[in-house]
Amino acid sequence: MQQLYSRQNIIAQRYRILNVLGQGGMGRTYKAEDLKTGQIVAIKSLSLYQISDWKTLDLFKREAQTIAQLNHPAIPKYLAYFQVDTVETRDFYLVQQLAPGKSLAELVEMGWKPKEATVKRLAIEVLKILVYLQQFTPAIIHRDIKPQNIILSKNGEVFLVDFGTVSDTYRHTVTGGSTIVGTFGYMAPEQYRGQAVLSTDLYGLGATLLFLLTGQSPADFPQHQLKIKFRSNVQISPDFADWLERILDPAIAYRFANAKDALSVLQGKQKLRQNIGQLFYQSPQQRIALLKTPHRLILEIKPIGRQRDRFRLLRRLTRIIKPILPLLLWDMIGLLLVNSIAVPSFYGELYKTIRLNNHPDVIFLTTLYNWVLTGCVVFLILGILFLIIYGLIGLFSIASFLIKATSRTWIELTPNRFQIKRWMLGLCY
Repeated sequence: MQQLYSRQNIIAQRYRILNVLGQGGMGRTYKAEDLKTGQIVAIKSLSLYQISDWKTLDLFKREAQTIAQLNHPAIPKYLAYFQVDTVETRDFYLVQQLAPGKSLAELVEMGWKPKEATVKRLAIEVLKILVYLQQFTPAIIHRDIKPQNIILSKNGEVFLVDFGTVSDTYRHTVTGGSTIVGTFGYMAPEQYRGQAVLSTDLYGLGATLLFLLTGQSPADFPQHQLKIKFRSNVQISPDFADWLERILDPAIAYRFANAKDALSVLQGKQKLRQNIGQLFYQSPQQRIALLKTPHRLILEIKPIGRQRDRFRLLRRLTRIIKPILPLLLWDMIGLLLVNSIAVPSFYGELYKTIRLNNHPDVIFLTTLYNWVLTGCVVFLILGILFLIIYGLIGLFSIASFLIKATSRTWIELTPNRFQIKRWMLGLCY
């Protein structure tokens, strides 16, 4: 077994033990004094005798490597990593700055009951830390956000500690044997499957906030389909309750994608976009859909006109006009040329005949020409009007298609009210 150091014991001829801070599956953590610098530090230790497989040691080393690359005021800084050989075993040590203050779990046990404003402030501070961690490539996922790992100082500073389960798919179990990592009640559902994504830490944060608001473990709340039912147990604003419910959603797709989005909504920089919800009913023609979310029903009504009917009138006109359209266009071009070139020339010759030769058929020819000219002009005007009408119908059909293709109508029903929303060309009213 690993040696249990007591007060005044010295490790590596440098660190004097002051007391034990904690003990878990990844070893013990001591509060110690650095005899060279006089600094109070935290020392996490692991013994070869203590581990059941080499993966535990790999995780311990990975924690040291992860902390060594971090530089954030809310994360205790890495100071040293070393090993000590004895006759019986080999012990490994990770030295960090000691986060001043007490854990949130200790504070609640001492009777602390924070208000909503305080809980929101703590959430914002932790989210800032998570935003920093998620900026790395690959992103760093803590995987064990819980009240015991968040330290609050007397000055209100927040610290995140214990990175022993970070950045690996193989995890030490809370029960001592599988690939699951975390603390029961604070673990996102995907962690039971050995998975972790950016929003996994958000779930742990939400469970921690719920503990602060109620003093109860999230595991003690009633659940429905893995979703924690907490609203009747807390007295908080609806907006904060909606936000908390979002990060506690058991489905990854319904949570915020990352800490940055969750922080932006909590700070009021962007609105909480409602989840579309689960499809509850859809009509055979798929024109009406009924969706449900935990607190509302959404009736989605799609455009009544079917896709194939939107250009029906335009297609019918096209079938009629298509055979004669080339001839119509050719006649119109011919008429324009005749009216612009031939007609003035004809009138000139007619004038000469009347004046010089006194032609007997001049009245008949003039009348005939006027009738022909009138018919050509009427035909030309009708052709132009027809093209204008045809073009307007085409533009109307295209505009109708664009409006219907980009429009949707929602009727949202809640226990207290209903609201009709319609989107058209990206605008909602």
